[in-house]
Amino acid sequence: MASIRIVRGSDYRQAQALATGRDCPERIEWTLTPERVLALPEDVRALVVRDGEVRGLDWYPSAVPADLETDAMAEAVAAAIRTVAADQAAKRAADEAGRTEREAAYAAEIEAARAAGAGALVRWLAGDEAATCPFSSYGGTRDEEMLRESCSRAAREAVTREGTRRRAAAKQREEAAAAARLVRLAALAAEHGDDSARERIAAGPAPLGLLPEEEALEIVRAARLPVSDVLREHKQMIGSDVCDAGEDEDGDAGPCGSVSFRSLPLAEVTAEEWARIKAVRAALAAAGLPAGEAKRHRGQCGGDCSAEEGTLERLGIVVEIDLGDGLVINREYAV
Repeated sequence: MASIRIVRGSDYRQAQALATGRDCPERIEWTLTPERVLALPEDVRALVVRDGEVRGLDWYPSAVPADLETDAMAEAVAAAIRTVAADQAAKRAADEAGRTEREAAYAAEIEAARAAGAGALVRWLAGDEAATCPFSSYGGTRDEEMLRESCSRAAREAVTREGTRRRAAAKQREEAAAAARLVRLAALAAEHGDDSARERIAAGPAPLGLLPEEEALEIVRAARLPVSDVLREHKQMIGSDVCDAGEDEDGDAGPCGSVSFRSLPLAEVTAEEWARIKAVRAALAAAGLPAGEAKRHRGQCGGDCSAEEGTLERLGIVVEIDLGDGLVINREYAV
C-alpha cells in the first residue's frame, strides 16, 4: 500500500498546541487502503492508480483538518493530490518548453557555424592553400563538430579526398625540398672539398655519388664556418668533466652518478666573460660571419663529486648560416 505523508505547517502546529494543550505531530502517515482509494473522487483516483497499482505522493498542504477522521482526511488528500498533479503537469510543460528552446538554440548554432565556415570550406575544397578547413574529419572544437554534423555525406567525403590530396602534395614538396638541399650540398662539397671528395661525388649516382652526406656537411662546415686559434669549436660537456668519482677496481674511471646538463640563454655575464665574448665576435666579424647567439651551458652533479661546487659552466656562441635551397649549417664556438 502506498502512503500519503502529511506534513503539518508550523503555524498549524502552534495553533493546535494552543487549542489542545499539546503539540501536534509533524508527520502523519495515512495509508491508501483499497477502501480509502474507492472513497476518493473519480478524478483523483485516476491520478493515484496506474495499471492497477496505487502510487504514493508526498504532499504539503497549507492546512489540514483538525481531526483525522476518514472523510475529512479523504477530502484533504483529494485536494492535495489535485494540487500535486497540477504542479507536476506544469513542471512537465516547462521542461518540454525548455527542451524545445534548447534544441532550437542548438540548431541555430549549427546553422551559424555552417554559415561561418561555408566560405572557408569552399575555398579549401577548391585547393586554396591559404584557406583552413573549417572542420576536421575527427574531433575538433564544438563549432567544428556542429558544422560537420550539418554537412552532407558528400561534403564530408569531399573533405576526405581534399585532405588526401593535400597530404600527398605536401609529401611531394618535402621530397623536392630534400632533393634540392642535397644538390646544393653536393655542389658546395665539390667546391670546397679535395680531389677525393670530388672523385667520389662523380663516381656514383647524383647528387652526392659515393660521398657520405655527413662528410659532405663537414667539408662545407669547415669551409664556411672555419675554426682557428680564436674561433675554437665548443666541446660538449660530459659527465667526467663535471665530477670525478675516482677509479673502479679495474683502474678505470668510476661512474659519475647523476649529472644533469642545461643550455640557457645569457641572463648576465661577468666582465671577464664579456671580454671573451667580444673577442670571439670580433673574430667572427673578421671572418664575415654573423655575431651568433651566446649561451651558457651548465653541468651539475647530483651525486658524490670531488669538485668543490659540483657544477661546471661554459659559454658558447652558436653561429648558423643559410646556404640556400634549405641547406642550413651551424657551429658552436667556445668562449
